[in-house]
Amino acid sequence: MEFINAPIEHNNQIVESHLQACYTSHLLNFTSGELNESLEGFQESFESKQKYQSSQNELQNIQQNLTLQNEKFAKKESTSQILITNLQSEKQALDGKLTEQL
Repeated sequence: MEFINAPIEHNNQIVESHLQACYTSHLLNFTSGELNESLEGFQESFESKQKYQSSQNELQNIQQNLTLQNEKFAKKESTSQILITNLQSEKQALDGKLTEQL
């Protein structure tokens, strides 16, 4: 490998250019680090929002299921109440017939 001696005036340009490159590299590295932190924070926030939305959807499904179960229960209760009323009427009618027969 052969080294070529460059004139001194060119050496100043290289040093100045090198300092600017180091400074720019440092800024880019700093900015890149901040950008990575921001992206990680954004990713965590996005994941949290997805989990929250999923929880909200699950809660809504549970509430809908409870509403349906309550409606079914109310129908069964109403049907049972009608049956009880009919049976009580039949009992009274039978009691009346029995009283007449005695």
